[in-house]
Amino acid sequence: MEEKFHLAREIAACLSGVEVVMLRNDDGSLSSLLRDNFPASALPLVNEQNVAAYLDRLEPGCVYFLSGILGLSYIAIRLPDLHRFLFAGPCRSQDYSEARVRSSLRHYDLSTDTIRQIIGYCRWQPALSRENIHRLGIALGHLVLDLPEPVPYRQIEYNWNQTPAASVHEPEPYADHSKIRQIEMRYEASTALTEAVKQGNLSLALRMIQGIRMESPFLTRNPDPLRNAQNMCIVLNTQLRHAMEERRIHPYRLDTVSTEIARQIEMLKNQDEVLQFFSQIIRRYCELALEKNYAHLEPFSRQAVVYIKTHLTDNLSVRSTAEALLVNANYLSGKFHREVGMTFTDFVNRERTEQAASLLRHTNMQIQQIAAAVGYNNTSYFAKQFLRFFDLTPRAYRRQGAL
Repeated sequence: MEEKFHLAREIAACLSGVEVVMLRNDDGSLSSLLRDNFPASALPLVNEQNVAAYLDRLEPGCVYFLSGILGLSYIAIRLPDLHRFLFAGPCRSQDYSEARVRSSLRHYDLSTDTIRQIIGYCRWQPALSRENIHRLGIALGHLVLDLPEPVPYRQIEYNWNQTPAASVHEPEPYADHSKIRQIEMRYEASTALTEAVKQGNLSLALRMIQGIRMESPFLTRNPDPLRNAQNMCIVLNTQLRHAMEERRIHPYRLDTVSTEIARQIEMLKNQDEVLQFFSQIIRRYCELALEKNYAHLEPFSRQAVVYIKTHLTDNLSVRSTAEALLVNANYLSGKFHREVGMTFTDFVNRERTEQAASLLRHTNMQIQQIAAAVGYNNTSYFAKQFLRFFDLTPRAYRRQGAL
């Protein structure tokens, strides 16, 4: 059973980013699970006794899908000895609504910091479609209990315990607020990274990855630093795969890319290789997003556009791009102009300045740094091109913008 449990943990982590734990109802492990998953001031809302009562009603030989706790979903399986449970989660389903969770929390006397902690915790959880949550639960049932086909399963909607507001206390005065803010910043960076990749904005995505701290406790559970770094890659791969599912990338295409990335992760030999591989993961998923954005173009022109947008920092020219795409430079130039509607050089400058605009809106980078980040070695030339496409200088754009 222990070997099956460890295998189940590895499979769930690789396929979905969902954590699998073994717990008992009588040894404090349920209390530990809830303490690890929820801020102290939110625990009365979850109510350990209520959760324990639900678990006591579970029958062995069946997979249970538990939903309703802060809008998150869990998978629970009671083992044959009746005292132990396999618990997987939490994860967000695709119909998860942060606004709905915020609305439900208003019924309780919670501080602003506590609500922010709870929302931040929910936001960080992996997002799975209902179908994929179901598939994961069935797979765990097969693996751990050797359940027959069709695997019996039941859906349980957890009812929040309406605890009086007076019993919901504020965070302890010794709470480490600087640590809380670090966690919030990591969540924010993760969200920004996902959105940048969904847009295919490689420059912004590479910048945002710097906000996700490698020393996070979530990522340092293993004493092996290489394994921790590889786990971070697995989480990133899963996170971006789900982001591409939201973009409706074809499942076969997604499976091919994510499976190849997962295979490469396990072949990395040291932390430096892992850190370098982060940008490769981001680049690969940006390419998928861009293929979707330019699906209206013919395959060759689409390939050229994707190459340009993911190599903006290179010394791009018609000749170098043609060599990379294994075609004649004149053929590339003519076909690109006819299908895209602008010259190769104009397209490159437009894309570089648009990505620069994203960095001006979303980061505090200096203008010289932004110019270099999108492929301009000459800041004056960058400012000239930016003015051409936006009718504003970079500084004026930033002043009018979003920082």
